[in-house]
This record gives sequence, C-alpha cells and structure tokens, in this order.
Amino acid sequence: MPAPTWSTCSVTVGRKAIWSYGPDSSCKKYTPGQERTFLPPYPISAFDGLKACKV
Repeated sequence: MPAPTWSTCSVTVGRKAIWSYGPDSSCKKYTPGQERTFLPPYPISAFDGLKACKV
C-alpha cells in the first residue's frame, strides 16, 4: 500500500522510508510543506515510518 508523507519542518531535511519485509528507500530531500508518496518495495512490505538521513 502506498505511504503518503509530508514535511512539517520549516527547513529542508532528508528523510527515507522504512519498510518491514523489504529494503528501505533512498534518502529524499523534503522542502518545507512538500508531500511525497512512497511505494512499497514488495507486496508484503509494510510502512514503518520515516527516518532522518543526509541529503
């Protein structure tokens, strides 16, 4: 199932999607208020949240 996410930060940040039963996404840049949708790497993968990363 796709995972819609958005930035509530007032500065640009890096985030990656964390998946159970699959590899995590690459690091993506989020500008303030930006929305992104992550697609699961496998049909059985479940979205476990976002993690900070360096962009």
